[in-house]
Amino acid sequence: KLRAIPVTIAFNDVNLNLNNRFSAFDVKSGRVLCAGNGEKARRATEDGVQDIACPRPEGCEYGQRQRCKNMSRAYFKVEGQSDELGVFILRTTSYNSLNYLATRLSELHGLTGGRIAGMPMMLVMESKTTTQSFREPFQFADLVQRPGMSLLDAIKEANRYQTAMSEAGLSLEGLEKALSDGLANGDFADEI
Repeated sequence: KLRAIPVTIAFNDVNLNLNNRFSAFDVKSGRVLCAGNGEKARRATEDGVQDIACPRPEGCEYGQRQRCKNMSRAYFKVEGQSDELGVFILRTTSYNSLNYLATRLSELHGLTGGRIAGMPMMLVMESKTTTQSFREPFQFADLVQRPGMSLLDAIKEANRYQTAMSEAGLSLEGLEKALSDGLANGDFADEI
């Protein structure tokens, strides 16, 4: 079984690297019916897509009826991938994966002053047991340093990558802005 993938952090913006939404899907078509962040949501209705308040799945009668759940997407560049703009998407409903990945990305973002794009890391599947899991093992994704590479080496590699992008006249900030705008409409791209 695949347990580890060498990856590179794709963006400086933590929210582009790890996006979490509460999502309810139509069982038959697989289309998104409602997507929110715990404060605001966009729901498909007969009158089109509407912006509504999002009380989270446990506080939403519609969400409970439609089995709304936490849906996370983590975006990384896979080592050796030929498409320089392509990313690997890890889709998960695991709270533990979300927690571990969010914590690691936030730590690195704070430590580097927000310059994490291009940082080589290792995406690994871990197994753990807790009293809450009744000592049954559960799997989660985590982001760790690559074997044989120190954190300082990884940070230097990210700085080299971002300097090379800038010297080539490419705008990582512009790319991230365009992706953020697209992500805002992504759940209902076909309907809007």
